Amino acid sequence: MSASPERIQSAPGSAVVGTPNAVARIHALTAPVCLVLVGLGALVASLCGVALNWDGAYYLFNLLESRQSFVANGRTTNIVLQAPTLLVQSLTGDLSILRLVFGLSYLAVPVVAVLASYLVVRRNERRLFAWAVIAITVAALPGQMNPSSEALQVGQLGWPILLGAIVGLRRDDPLGAVAALGSGLFVALGHPLGAVLLAGVAATAVLFRHRGVAIVGVALLVLSIVSGLHTANTYEANRLTMDTVVSSFRISLAGWVGVALGLSTAAAAMALIAERSRRAALIGGCALALELVAGFLFLRWAHNPIVWAGAIEFRTFAAVVGVPVALVAILDAARPSKRSAGAWRELLAMTCAAVFLGTMVIGGLTVRTIDQDLTRAMQNSSGACTAEETVPGANDTLIDSWATPSRSLLLDGRQPDHIVLPQAQCGSLAQGAVPVAPWDMRASNTSGWFVLRGLTR
Repeated sequence: MSASPERIQSAPGSAVVGTPNAVARIHALTAPVCLVLVGLGALVASLCGVALNWDGAYYLFNLLESRQSFVANGRTTNIVLQAPTLLVQSLTGDLSILRLVFGLSYLAVPVVAVLASYLVVRRNERRLFAWAVIAITVAALPGQMNPSSEALQVGQLGWPILLGAIVGLRRDDPLGAVAALGSGLFVALGHPLGAVLLAGVAATAVLFRHRGVAIVGVALLVLSIVSGLHTANTYEANRLTMDTVVSSFRISLAGWVGVALGLSTAAAAMALIAERSRRAALIGGCALALELVAGFLFLRWAHNPIVWAGAIEFRTFAAVVGVPVALVAILDAARPSKRSAGAWRELLAMTCAAVFLGTMVIGGLTVRTIDQDLTRAMQNSSGACTAEETVPGANDTLIDSWATPSRSLLLDGRQPDHIVLPQAQCGSLAQGAVPVAPWDMRASNTSGWFVLRGLTR
């Protein structure tokens, strides 16, 4: 919430970010600057093909092949995200356009989460918007190279409904209410872990005495539980075993990316302390410094595809890793500071949005290079099958994955002549079968959207 000029003038520590007018300008610029930075990051990543990483390639291949939404493990929110691609498919068969539309749809999730969060708090308690930006951008960043992860999407889109539980939903603000309720519905249907988030939303609404939001939170929680039980399978159960959780942590969070995430969380806590302290300049400056160090570590992480190849396993934690920042936001709202006149929250939020942009640009460029190597390897192949092991730089990257066959088909064209497979599976082509995934063997004479016959001639 923007402070009045009188309050800014009299508050201790206001000079730490400049004059009272400068502080007011920072408050006013936070939302547009964050939206532009996050939007640019999503756009560049879409252009570079990041949405095809891992499950994304398999999703896109199947929805194009069948000309209808592809919903895996009952994650019905994919219907919404895939609708633009299906619409464009009815207008054009250009795969480059369809890949881009698919990428824009999935990478729009953090942008929509940031925008919806702002809509919920724009009329009161606007200062809480900064915490949403911090969580949506850097808290989710270790998994953002896997944008098709429903757990990641739920963690990001959980923020508008959480903010609604904190500030309440106003009858005179239907846009904010729709933003909060829409995100809550997405969380309920997006992933079973959404139930954990919605339980927190209901509890938060009770804490802040927003009875109506609490009732909505409970209703969404019940919907999430029913949906989870209806779609429950062994895959979901196996994701939550202790061995899987430990292994996922070791693969996705151990090392510098985990340190960067920890530094970002510490920076959020320090930014709140700075808003309440007589030593705001020192504490706030330290918060920004910590985030800059975290940003450097994220950029180095994104530069090396072997290092971030474990980003897919972050899905185990994606829905709950923003909880520490959520607690900071709840504390900020529960105990409004009479001293605060600075803009440390806002400065940190803009820094986090810039880190998001830089990480997505660098990570996106590495994906683009990988796809160029993949395409070149197929073009230089003497036969229809290119052994995955022969693709330069494939080992221990996202190309060393079950989804590579789908990705290679999407890169080669609607009538593909080449496919990248593990060497042991190349022989299946001679038998008229195309292994799109280890569990998905397609006949080459299938009547789908893709013409696969050229792979088995």
